[in-house]
Amino acid sequence: FLESKDQSFSRNFFRELPANEQAKLLKSLNPDFASLLIAETKPDLDKIGNYLDPSLISRLLQKLPSEQQSTTLEATKPELRRELQFLMNYQEGTAGALMEASIIAFNQSTQVREVFVHLRKFKKAKPTDVYVFNDNLNLKGKIPLQNLLSAEEDQILSSIMEPDPFFVKDMAPRDEIVELTEQRKLSSVPVVNAEGILVGVIRYADLIALVQEEAIEGMQKMVGVSPDESAL
Repeated sequence: FLESKDQSFSRNFFRELPANEQAKLLKSLNPDFASLLIAETKPDLDKIGNYLDPSLISRLLQKLPSEQQSTTLEATKPELRRELQFLMNYQEGTAGALMEASIIAFNQSTQVREVFVHLRKFKKAKPTDVYVFNDNLNLKGKIPLQNLLSAEEDQILSSIMEPDPFFVKDMAPRDEIVELTEQRKLSSVPVVNAEGILVGVIRYADLIALVQEEAIEGMQKMVGVSPDESAL
């Protein structure tokens, strides 16, 4: 609907939406159109980031010319800006470019009660797993949320974690990640860098949604259908 309207209408409509609805809309639009909307309306990405995965925001910004990327990033708060810049440094189609960098992870010596305090403050959807790292930030284990809920509050995470969880490297290609997560039936998979440091997590549902979206775009291009025509 929105992609079929003139740019003035689209801009005004988008500006009037609250941040949570802007996030939903950006996620549903054709990526090229969504990135253009961001460039033209300059929305508050800090507020939108409370409802939208920063990895998607980074992919949309990467579609903009470098000058517009810089202008948009400069308008964000330092915390989100650093995360977006970090994600945008990865090559498209790699685990690093697909991952969510703001993850729920704790040092292995943390007590369960401290985790609950943090989760109560977490604005986004609650994770299915909590990840555990050592003093060097190396991934050491994971704890399914249901196991955490049944643990004693004074227990430390190293005593209840599942050690040596499956992970992917940050430079792993997307096709490999899809295959591995489907084989292992994982809802999410942690991402580590070359030093084994935990740097992010990939949600399977988000990964599959992206693959399906790109498949539709590819089919549209094969038959000569533009994004605007597909929205009618």
